[in-house]
Amino acid sequence: MSAPILLIEPSPWVASLVRSVLERLRCRVIHATTVAQATSVLESRKPGLLVLSHNLPDGQAQDVVQAAHSIHVHGQAPGSTLMPVILTMTDCPYDVDGGPAKHAPWIQAHGVVVVCKPIQIPRFEALVRRCLASSQANALEALEASQHRASWAAAS
Repeated sequence: MSAPILLIEPSPWVASLVRSVLERLRCRVIHATTVAQATSVLESRKPGLLVLSHNLPDGQAQDVVQAAHSIHVHGQAPGSTLMPVILTMTDCPYDVDGGPAKHAPWIQAHGVVVVCKPIQIPRFEALVRRCLASSQANALEALEASQHRASWAAAS
């Protein structure tokens, strides 16, 4: 079974809409409404995808993305990759929808994809599929690399 998606969205209406889209795609969803709740989830499991709102009651999306990177990538083997992140924003200051944002350094550094609200469901579904496929391919590459390192160490 694939890793769950961590949805971090304080608005019950938006969370319900996004959750229904994700569940229609047969994704398991864990919902958090704050940076603290999201960080707690990240400390106990690694989601296959983060879908989060830019503004959260106790911080910003950047806090969650940096926590995910710190918990799940820092100190891992070279070639470890970040989990994909979809950032939803109202009043997008970026000239993109579903593509990499080029204006905020933290967004660019973490490969975050920005989706402007109101969310266009067909585009969002396609983006989720693309992110999950990328996440699964990266996980397979990491597994193969770790098996190669283990066999190399055993042969030494």
